[in-house]
Amino acid sequence: MPEGTQWENLALHFVDGNNVKIYVSGKFLKEVNLNEMGLLNRKTKPRRRSKPGDLLYLFATLHGELGWDEPTASSKYIKHKQLLCDALKEFFVGTPGDPIEWIKRDGVYRSRVLLVIGDVEPKIQTDNAAIPDLQDSYKELTAGSYDA
Repeated sequence: MPEGTQWENLALHFVDGNNVKIYVSGKFLKEVNLNEMGLLNRKTKPRRRSKPGDLLYLFATLHGELGWDEPTASSKYIKHKQLLCDALKEFFVGTPGDPIEWIKRDGVYRSRVLLVIGDVEPKIQTDNAAIPDLQDSYKELTAGSYDA
């Protein structure tokens, strides 16, 4: 990772359910399988996403926010969120802080990493300033992507 990289400088673009393109400061870095990130279940054949991997994908489908009012919300997500944060910190060594924060005033977990699904190319900030509200960015980037 380039020195000084913050979570807000990263984007994970899901190519499919198990493969992501990684962008740093708006520049393509590489494409990886969730297995390389420690987010596939080693016990299943064929390998499927682990619970933390499922949670990362769920965050992407929910525009980076998961609140307790979501129909899929579960108290198990607290542990899965910690395991997901641990896996991301291990993969993105040197990136400070947690990639997913609890936002008390909104009652949601919010990803500091831009998560995108589909044919949308991620557009993220290129400096290290924090993005105060990622929700608008997610909605702008993914408008219509999740409509049934």
